[in-house]
Amino acid sequence: MCNGSFAILTKLGSSHCKSIPFDDNAVGAIKVFKDDLSSAALGVIDEKLSFVLETDASENAIFATLNQQDRPVAFFFRMLNTNERQHVSVEQEAWAIVEAFKKWQWRAEVC
Repeated sequence: MCNGSFAILTKLGSSHCKSIPFDDNAVGAIKVFKDDLSSAALGVIDEKLSFVLETDASENAIFATLNQQDRPVAFFFRMLNTNERQHVSVEQEAWAIVEAFKKWQWRAEVC
């Protein structure tokens, strides 16, 4: 059995591992990546907490995240069709908000 942080299986289901030599910079970068990835993972919805909706749009797509305590609990992404791509960016941004409210209308609450 292989020990160490960075080993890979040579065959699926095998207990034989092959170590990959990494220098200290690579090991540090991998650890930072793992930490960033774990903090970016979706959280579990807590019905007692309020939600924050964040949206964005690019030339080709719209995006939205539903967050609680600065952590995403849901994610939405959709490519824009040819007609939607012709609109100015402020309209695409507004479309992202509309689509997000449609997606998560069960969470929307008018204040």
